[in-house]
Amino acid sequence: MYSIDSLNFIDYFKQPDNKKLFILEECVKNYREKQISQNVLLFSCEICYEDKPYSDTYVNKCGHRFCKSCIRDSIKEQKTNTWRKVHCPQHGCSQVIEISDINLYDLVDDKQLINEYTERLNKKMFEEQTILCPKCHNSLLSLNSTVNAQCPLCKHEFCKKCLCVCHPGKTCEEWKKQVDDDNENMRKTTEWIKQNTKICPKCKNPIRKNGGCNHMTCSCGHQFCWLCMADYTNTHFKSNTTGCKQSGSAKRSCYWKKT
Repeated sequence: MYSIDSLNFIDYFKQPDNKKLFILEECVKNYREKQISQNVLLFSCEICYEDKPYSDTYVNKCGHRFCKSCIRDSIKEQKTNTWRKVHCPQHGCSQVIEISDINLYDLVDDKQLINEYTERLNKKMFEEQTILCPKCHNSLLSLNSTVNAQCPLCKHEFCKKCLCVCHPGKTCEEWKKQVDDDNENMRKTTEWIKQNTKICPKCKNPIRKNGGCNHMTCSCGHQFCWLCMADYTNTHFKSNTTGCKQSGSAKRSCYWKKT
């Protein structure tokens, strides 16, 4: 192991260039580690702009380092703002500061605060693992990584992500688009039926007239007038006093009028 104290500069300059670079890197690395261990090397905190020994700093998993004093203040501030998870104070960073690090590096002095934070994390974890059955609204825990779930109460199977029926082979977005397309087609079909058919007065099923006279016979056997929907009689189209309730001129053309 090379160090600045033990480096023989005469021997150093006899080494090839790649060996020299390796020796220098080793020296700088070991010198830095020595300074850190002796609290000689200082770190400039980007929050308070004070120089602190590295032993009085904390580096999160995201790589952002701050002095412990600023980290403690950040945790307290996040608690005041009703936080659930404590995040790195670096602007734009969403990395969580783990509860294990908070305890290990003594980032919170208030034990009550630690207990509250732990309780919040447990509550959040429970909420994330709890889903409602979209059919019977029963609460169930989802403790595995499977895509689908089955309600133990009503036995309904559904996708845990979008809460729709299981859609194997399709993403939630693809399934939603298919459902939207099907609904749009159904809407168009319903609108077409409404515009082009009438309801049989007897069986209540839609019936379409594609030509011919206005004397209609439904598949159920019921006969009626297409214009006024009254029951068909032999005199319906013959007299103004019976049959179709439209005006006289309309009645005279009732038999042959098309839609």
